[in-house]
Amino acid sequence: MAGFRDDFEKISLHKQNEYDPFWGNTAFSPFDSSVLYSLIVSRKPSVYMEVGAGNSTKFVRRAINDHGLGTRIVSIDPHPWTTMDRVCDELVRACVETLPVERFAALTRGDVLFIDNSHRCFQNSDVTFFFTEILPNLKPGVIYGIHDIFLPRDYPQSWAMRFYNEQYLLMAYLLGGAGGDEILFPVSYMSYRDDVKTALLGKPGAKAPWGEGPLQGGAFWMVKA
Repeated sequence: MAGFRDDFEKISLHKQNEYDPFWGNTAFSPFDSSVLYSLIVSRKPSVYMEVGAGNSTKFVRRAINDHGLGTRIVSIDPHPWTTMDRVCDELVRACVETLPVERFAALTRGDVLFIDNSHRCFQNSDVTFFFTEILPNLKPGVIYGIHDIFLPRDYPQSWAMRFYNEQYLLMAYLLGGAGGDEILFPVSYMSYRDDVKTALLGKPGAKAPWGEGPLQGGAFWMVKA
């Protein structure tokens, strides 16, 4: 990530317009954003597919534009921002659980799937559909990430009334061996490591492009075996 510091410096801290990313948004942290940007540029996926369009999408588009990538953005969101039509290559206005699983099984090695949905496992919910239908059918080598995962810690106590339970399914999946899937980058866990902070900033004591504040994030990245 430190290798992209010059790119990060060019991203505004504050909102400039409806289409460009900015570090100061409250929905997708700077650490998550920098990891996603770095992942897209370093892996150069043919397809970036996400469930839930928004600030993350803007960072992916910025990475594609900055480095002239051929990555195609496909976003699935029943109620996307109106600006997403311009940011995405394909915008599917539907609940993910209503789509055929073949849509996700078509992703190939090196493609990226990012899940940022309701975070609640109920009968036929989007979380249930991901863990029981999408995940088992992903091809080997597909990179997938799930947002708002705090493992090995629990959800913040202040989030108790949100009733999120998605990370407990992920924990059970990991405890069962995860089918051999590789843990690539658990952002929340990494945010507590001083060596990661130093690597991200480039040198000890360096100021982050996004200003002051703790290094936080919640995307949990893995690679399908």
